[in-house]
Amino acid sequence: MTKYKRVSPKLISIGSIVSQLHYDAFFYEWWLISTNTNNINELYPIRVGLSIVIELNNIQFYLKIIEGNKNNTCLPGYLCQANGKSSDIEETTSAALTNLYQQIFSTKTKFSGPRKFGLDNQSIILEYLLEGINFWFFFVYFDKFQIFVYNIESSSQNGYEGAGCGFMSSLSIKGKRKIFYEQKITESFCIVRVFEKFYEKEVFKGKTPNDV
Repeated sequence: MTKYKRVSPKLISIGSIVSQLHYDAFFYEWWLISTNTNNINELYPIRVGLSIVIELNNIQFYLKIIEGNKNNTCLPGYLCQANGKSSDIEETTSAALTNLYQQIFSTKTKFSGPRKFGLDNQSIILEYLLEGINFWFFFVYFDKFQIFVYNIESSSQNGYEGAGCGFMSSLSIKGKRKIFYEQKITESFCIVRVFEKFYEKEVFKGKTPNDV
């Protein structure tokens, strides 16, 4: 088994937070979960435009995160470039790095993208990803349901149960993200959108949360 010298990844660009991605229906695809030394899960954003470089086999490999991949325009896309060549826009860092490395060196070697690019547990790069974060979404469990809250606003309107314009949350069955329900309160309506496999299937509107 070939061994490689561990080379620390270098951060080129921190990228940016995009509210329509990091705090909307597919938000959970735009955050990393990392376990700290106290065995507590922490959340880190996958920032659009994030760029990292690492050296493998004397060649520098550049990773860039963009909006959209070959299967869905709303999910993260991972692009790896090295030696004048480029990977396809992949769904994971591992696929982007592995495919390009195999293309350059004509080998079957595979890599863990998150580990190589410093996006794994206890990485210094992860701390930079928190810059400018004003709100961390959180989740609670109720019976078999998992409820994510990714924006909080309050009001005293009747029937709103304390929630206000701008409140956003989603609900799914634990362990099953293929079908989920997003709730959003706007100035005019309370909206519930039903998604299946990242595609919107139905939309319900009402004057109050109970109406929908």
